[in-house]
Amino acid sequence: MNIIKSKRSLYSTIEINGLFLHSSYNPIKEAKAFAEKVYKKNHLHILYGLGMSYYAKELYSLMEEEDSLIVIEPSEVIFNSVKENINLSFLQENNNISLFVGSNIDELRKSIEKVIGKFSGRITVVESPNYSKLFPKQLHSLYELLKELIFLQVVNLNTINFFSKYWQENFFSNLFAARNATYLSDLIGRISCPIIIASGGPSLTKQLPILKEFQSKVLILCAGSTINSLLKGGIEPDIIVSVDGAPINFSHYNDVDIHKYPLMYPFKVHKDIPRYHKGPQIVFNDDRLVASFINSIFNKDIGFVKAGASVANYCLDIAIQLSFGPICFIGQDLAYTDGITHASGNRRIKKVDMSNEEKYVKVKGYYGNEVYTDYPFLSMKYQFEKYLELFKEERNVFNATEGGIYIKGTDNITFNDFCQKYCDSDYSVEIKNLFNKKSSINLIEFKQKIKQEIKNIKKITEICKGAIKKINNYKEIDSHLIDDLNKYDKELYKLLESELMYYLFQPIVIRIYNNLLSPHTETEQEREKRIMLLSKGLYKDILEASKKSQKWLEELFREIEAEVG
Repeated sequence: MNIIKSKRSLYSTIEINGLFLHSSYNPIKEAKAFAEKVYKKNHLHILYGLGMSYYAKELYSLMEEEDSLIVIEPSEVIFNSVKENINLSFLQENNNISLFVGSNIDELRKSIEKVIGKFSGRITVVESPNYSKLFPKQLHSLYELLKELIFLQVVNLNTINFFSKYWQENFFSNLFAARNATYLSDLIGRISCPIIIASGGPSLTKQLPILKEFQSKVLILCAGSTINSLLKGGIEPDIIVSVDGAPINFSHYNDVDIHKYPLMYPFKVHKDIPRYHKGPQIVFNDDRLVASFINSIFNKDIGFVKAGASVANYCLDIAIQLSFGPICFIGQDLAYTDGITHASGNRRIKKVDMSNEEKYVKVKGYYGNEVYTDYPFLSMKYQFEKYLELFKEERNVFNATEGGIYIKGTDNITFNDFCQKYCDSDYSVEIKNLFNKKSSINLIEFKQKIKQEIKNIKKITEICKGAIKKINNYKEIDSHLIDDLNKYDKELYKLLESELMYYLFQPIVIRIYNNLLSPHTETEQEREKRIMLLSKGLYKDILEASKKSQKWLEELFREIEAEVG
């Protein structure tokens, strides 16, 4: 590697194996033209190759407030040489620029994940000249990583768009269903037994005989639909954890005798499940924004579980909170082991055709081999790994799936070895006593709070109608119109502080944010018109959400009233 003065300017270039990273004549002129060609407004730009930093500086000079730049330099040798010759302080001093040096893909993932969230569909990769020839493997790894992260982002957005209506209706309905439930906060740290998190992956089937033998010596957390596989194997779970808000989730429990097994759930679980279940119930918060409202209803902090992409992600946090004992996964394949989706007995078990390369990807397996998985499963895997990294010094979490995907941060062990080593005492009495503390809500206060929320939602409806009418009647944007809309917004802000309609608002906020971004060229008049149309759309969305919420709240109020008398 050589740093060489350019022929027609005072600036230098880099030469490696006969390849130049910048123009050998005028690198600054080249960098300006490069940046103007690749820059995209409102985008996350990922620049592969720092070089002498000219491309990064010129890109940064074009960036606006809603843009971000990640500069990746795969070679520490290049970076160390450049920083001795160039002032790189601009890379550290600006919040919307970050620099990554090296080729550690796990660390690179963390760097990109920090900023990728708000750039749905607005990511562009820029290759500095000749870096693809010098570092082709690292560049390929970057593209594979981005493909994966973008797919996971799409999965997350689709989840929000699909589930938001279900979550909101479930939330209101489950406030009543949980009126006599136990709170997770009352169970924290009350047991010391080993906990088995039983998930429904194909590898579970071979573990069921061992689990049946040791079931009195462990607490069995049943992850959602796994219940049918456990019951078929003659195993009785100690707690069923259910979190999915879609109607199909109820089909796992319908016509199944689950009433003697405690049911643990957040408020967005499908509303028919807590109402069908007649046994002990435990509730918890899983979203900070609605937690304060829920705690105010129950006059207590009911406990919080870190949400995840699957019920098993929830189970891990629950297990760590409940017990000081060892924790072990079984059935946590997160892959299509033997070409099937679930363990024997699961109502959704089916064979899978792996020939669709767009849908299925190969990753490192439990035994170091390659296994087939998909992006929703990968999302669950990465959430496990992030969570486990936080507790790696405090708790050992074992993976006795003996199949499926490799989960970093767990200790692989055979299920038989885990049970022989850690499951040597009968904990059935300790587990039974875990649920002897009952809670109850003050229904009179509950009724008054819901009554007040109905009044607030009626006010929100009227404000939105007034704002829409005002916008429809405007002929030109002036200070009077803006003052009126600001007045409406202040009133709305106060009424929406409780986050009562949070789930319905999630897709609205995402949509409005993306549409609010200004195009590359726009006159002041066009900008005013665009913002006014967006404001009208926002008021319409809030109005629609308010109408739905009022209907569900009034149903809740009638249920409380019927019980209070």
